[in-house]
Amino acid sequence: MGKAPKTAQEIADIFKHELEKHGYHLDTVNVVPQGATGDWRPVFGGSNFPCGFTTLSDEIRDRLRNTYEIKE
Repeated sequence: MGKAPKTAQEIADIFKHELEKHGYHLDTVNVVPQGATGDWRPVFGGSNFPCGFTTLSDEIRDRLRNTYEIKE
């Protein structure tokens, strides 16, 4: 298991790398704190990637969540 990233930039870089391996071409990847817990939520922008984490396939989402301990 990987360690949870500590910064927003680390999380953004991880998501960009993982998604590009699956053919998504991302122009921007940002992360924002969400809710009272402050968990990071990725927000993407790209020509063929219109939304965020919840639009990913279950396989990719589960891999990211399990490997990097990232919450939705």
